[in-house]
Amino acid sequence: QQQQQQQRAVMQSRLLTRLRQFSFRPRATRNQVALFAMTYAGYVVVYLARKPVAVVKPLLHDDLGFGAHELASIDSAFLLAYAVSQLSLGQLATLFSVPQLLGLAYLLCGASVAAFAYTTTIGQMTLAWGLAGFFQAVVNPLLVIWVAEIFPAAVRASVVAFWQTSQQLGSIAANGLASMVLHWSDDAWQTLFCVSGVTVASFAFPMYCCARSSVTTANNTGDGNGKACVQRLGFLGVLRLPGTFSVAVTYHFVKMMRYMCMFWLPLYLVKHQGFTTVQAGMFSALFDVGGVVGGIATGVFVDHALGGRMLLACVPLTACSGVFLMALARVEGTLSIAVAMIATGFTIAGPDSILGGAASRNLCEYNQEPDCTREVSGTVNGFGSLGALVQGYGTAGLLSHFGWPGLFGMAGVTLMASSGLLLSAVNVEKRHFNKRVY
Repeated sequence: QQQQQQQRAVMQSRLLTRLRQFSFRPRATRNQVALFAMTYAGYVVVYLARKPVAVVKPLLHDDLGFGAHELASIDSAFLLAYAVSQLSLGQLATLFSVPQLLGLAYLLCGASVAAFAYTTTIGQMTLAWGLAGFFQAVVNPLLVIWVAEIFPAAVRASVVAFWQTSQQLGSIAANGLASMVLHWSDDAWQTLFCVSGVTVASFAFPMYCCARSSVTTANNTGDGNGKACVQRLGFLGVLRLPGTFSVAVTYHFVKMMRYMCMFWLPLYLVKHQGFTTVQAGMFSALFDVGGVVGGIATGVFVDHALGGRMLLACVPLTACSGVFLMALARVEGTLSIAVAMIATGFTIAGPDSILGGAASRNLCEYNQEPDCTREVSGTVNGFGSLGALVQGYGTAGLLSHFGWPGLFGMAGVTLMASSGLLLSAVNVEKRHFNKRVY
């Protein structure tokens, strides 16, 4: 008992020390800042190969006569190919170096997006957009791992959290570019896909050169070729790695619920809360605003208050996001709805950023498998992509049977249960930090 009290006192002392030394400006070299900026810009550009179909759906409906089911099949092809590609990242990393993977991903993704401009049938569009999803899927895990490797563990959560805001900026930039191109071309949607595809492909060579010159990539491989795994664990081997399965399953449900909120909140506000379409669009943005602030705040708190214990922070945040999601279906009044939406976005963004980002790198360190980071990251992100794919069909089915209160209630319970699944991964993290301390 005395030993436990001493351990508690040491932990409290270290926590107070970290809080006193709190800083928003971790020291970084020029090389680290340059690589961060390059990867950040590189992922913003990827959204030019993700948003165009959503923007031009009304035009595809009017010009080609496609119905809702046909348009949905294009989205489903993208999401399915995206998930398959991420689950295959471990295999791809044994065939190509990281610079080669990034260069090919940008080049072939851009070519697929540009090819979409010349399609006329639903089959051709499904194939082209599916290929675009397949080729761009490896970019996120590779860049996140790259950023995590550039910076030391002491500031890793904060840096990755800031980097993840490239998703929101990319979405804004892609929507802005689409609006400008369609306005300039008099609603010629083919022009948008050509411009987007060429822009994405133009990043292939710079990203290849930048990755090849990275000191981190060379140090990880020992021979400078950037290949990820000398000896592959295999899909089942990755899931047997302590903590990986619980992280992957939790990320599956976190991604599922986040995408459900992104795609269905506007309809909920109109149908259940009586908002107008314009009001629903404005209020839906509050979820993303809360997400940006929550993702950054979580990363900073993990580094400066928890000493880098990312998985520990995800447990209460995931559970709280479930509570706020359940409350969202029961609150009334504009202010209460706004608070619930911001709180939901704030709490779910941290787990989404961590579990789909630097957690894979940390898990490999905890299990002394540093060479298989990309294989683990691909598996975890693949589970998350499957969650995004499943939510489209699952949400519609649950909504038709149980209504909005039932949908949000089951989503909240699922998130709270998912937080419990993370405890096995937290134990792995705890053992690692105990070894470091003692």
